[in-house]
Amino acid sequence: FIVLDDVHYAGHDDYDWDIIDTFDETAATRVKATVERSEITFLPLMEELKSQAETFQPKPLAIVSSGDLIHGAVAIKPDAHCRNFIQKYTSVQMPIPLLNANGNHEMSDGMEEAYDQYFLPFLSEQLNQTLTARYYSVDIGNAHFIVLDGMPPDRTGGDHEERNWELQEKQWQWLEADLAENRDAEHIFMFSHAPLWPVSNGDVLYIFKPERRQAFLDLLLVNNVRALFAGHQHMNSVVV
Repeated sequence: FIVLDDVHYAGHDDYDWDIIDTFDETAATRVKATVERSEITFLPLMEELKSQAETFQPKPLAIVSSGDLIHGAVAIKPDAHCRNFIQKYTSVQMPIPLLNANGNHEMSDGMEEAYDQYFLPFLSEQLNQTLTARYYSVDIGNAHFIVLDGMPPDRTGGDHEERNWELQEKQWQWLEADLAENRDAEHIFMFSHAPLWPVSNGDVLYIFKPERRQAFLDLLLVNNVRALFAGHQHMNSVVV
């Protein structure tokens, strides 16, 4: 399978430019640069992934994103942003399904409701199963894939270093049950936007709850999870 993260798709028509023009120069420039970069690189990146999906051996069976597929952010038009991403992505006609572990950019600045409205049906179609939550699992080939929602609707906490990335009790109980049911799978892979250990900053799962983080790690280890893939940090890193 192919793993990517933090694509940060952003299209010109996804933003309210009248609002952006009221920003200070630094903030406005940041949004404009993100949009310009995305409009240059997004479709070529998707075409390259399509080529890899068609030509790599052994053949990849899925593309899994560890979050922030879309950029969102200030002055975003949430519905248009989600619809435009889906339209552009589907235009590539990717031959394998896409999974996504939602990140903070998919949950901020009014994006949360739009993500649930548009992305859950889109991902359901990709996987040929009905998703009712942002966390889910699916069997592909000889592997069991588990996708986590580190920012559930009942979350607490703020943004960046103060953000409280955690599963909350309902998702934790679901994860325990899902792992118990699939413990004998040949491979179990897990995907989260937030990592377990800091790479470039302290923005990680259960950063303020070290005992809970250890319990989460123990849960993965006792159930033979082979790897946890994460994003958010915008760095390539392998922790063994």
